Amino acid sequence: MQDCRPAPLIWAKKLDAYVEEWFLRKFGDGLICETVFDPGNGITERVAEIRATRERMRGDREAELYDSPDDAQWFRQRYAALRQELVSREREPQRPREWSAAPPGRPSRTAGKRHPMSRPARRC
Repeated sequence: MQDCRPAPLIWAKKLDAYVEEWFLRKFGDGLICETVFDPGNGITERVAEIRATRERMRGDREAELYDSPDDAQWFRQRYAALRQELVSREREPQRPREWSAAPPGRPSRTAGKRHPMSRPARRC
């Protein structure tokens, strides 16, 4: 090994300029994007869940599982509450889950909420 005194000097600004020039020559000027996962607002899933619950309750009712007056009253109240929630949810705007490409730093619907499955930046 050689005794390197004084230590070699690296000019970071020159190196950065050289690497940037080489990169642009090789790959061209373009927009670098980050793939972001938007979990949506869950309305679609909740509507499906409510509909499935109502179908199960109808099946139970037809099978005469609710035969006491208390059960019938509970069924009516629960079924009415589910219907009311279903009508309310169907009026809300639905935003499905999706992946999207966005320039890093661009505000989005999920700004500040980095999903663990978000992917690193790439060319759009």
